[in-house]
Amino acid sequence: MTAAPGISTTDKVLELINNHPKGITIKAICDRLNRSVSMVQICLKQLIAQRKIRTRLSANRMHLIYYPI
Repeated sequence: MTAAPGISTTDKVLELINNHPKGITIKAICDRLNRSVSMVQICLKQLIAQRKIRTRLSANRMHLIYYPI
């Protein structure tokens, strides 16, 4: 069995973040893409390493907010 061709989860995460210039939380990403937190965390780590997104702490310093670069 092989993976079906198409847009990857990492690409979907990047597209979602790019559509939210004011930032988005991991919970919102998971809810919108219907993916687990662990799967989205892997994608986010890759995107940060590739310098395609950036992070900041929320105002209450409880959550990371993901932003497009």
